[in-house]
Amino acid sequence: MNSPAQRTLNPWRAIWTRPRATIRQQVEHDPEAWVLALVAMAGVGQLLGDASARSYGDRFDLPTLLFIALLAGPLLGILAAYVVGALLCWSGRLLGGSAHPVEIRAAIAWSSVPYVASMLLWVPELLLFGEELFTEATPRLDADPGLQALLLAFVAAELLAVLWAFVLFLKCLGQVQDFSAWRALLNLLLPGVLIAVAIGLVVTLSFVMH
Repeated sequence: MNSPAQRTLNPWRAIWTRPRATIRQQVEHDPEAWVLALVAMAGVGQLLGDASARSYGDRFDLPTLLFIALLAGPLLGILAAYVVGALLCWSGRLLGGSAHPVEIRAAIAWSSVPYVASMLLWVPELLLFGEELFTEATPRLDADPGLQALLLAFVAAELLAVLWAFVLFLKCLGQVQDFSAWRALLNLLLPGVLIAVAIGLVVTLSFVMH
C-alpha cells in the first residue's frame, strides 16, 4: 500500500485525463475515500435530472422538489452504488475479473467526478429558469429565444459531462477488473442481458405451462 508521501496524483484533477492511474492509486491507498460523498452527490443530480425530464414540477412546487432531491438523492445514490457494484462484481467474475465490490464502488464514484462537477450548473439554471426546469409548460422560456439558447448550452454541457463520465467509468472499471475498456463495457451490459434472458425464460415457461 502506498504511503501518502508516495501519492503523486491529485485525483480531482487527474481523473479527467488519467482515469486508470488515478483509480489504481485510489484503490491502493484507500478504496473507500470520498466514495459515499461522490455517489451521494451524484444521486442528488440524478434525482433532479429525473424530476426535470418527467415534469415533476407539475405536481410539486420548487422548494418541495429541491427538498426531496437533497433528502432522497444521497440515499438513492449510495444504494445504487452498492447494488450496481455487486452486480458488476458478479458479472465481472464471469468474464475473468477479480475486482472486489469496494473497488468497483470506487470506480463508480471517481468516474462520476465530471458529472458531479456539472451539477454546479444547477445553480445558474435554477436562478435563470426557476420552476420551468421542472414543468411541462414553459411560457417564459417560450417567449424568450435568448433563454432557450442558454438552456440548450447548459444541456449540451451537462450531456458532455455525462458522456465523459461514462468513458471514465469504463476505463476505471477496466482498471480494477484488469480489463480493456471494451471488455468493461461487456461487464456493464452482461447483467442486463442475463436478467432479460432470465425474465424471458420465466415468461416463456409460464406461457407454456398454461
